[in-house]
Amino acid sequence: EIYPGSGRTVETSRNTNKSLCTKNGQPLWVVSEDMERDVFMSATEAQAHGIVDLVAVENSADFV
Repeated sequence: EIYPGSGRTVETSRNTNKSLCTKNGQPLWVVSEDMERDVFMSATEAQAHGIVDLVAVENSADFV
């Protein structure tokens, strides 16, 4: 069964992938594979792939 809103979801996903391609210069197929639901990566891997811009690192000395 296909839900009525699924077309919008696919369109949004495509637009997001195209934006990431433009931003990080990777081919669409690479970005599409990286953004799949069951692909897990660390924060630094996501930053290297251009999915996130900044990875915040907690400094434990600030919380003593």
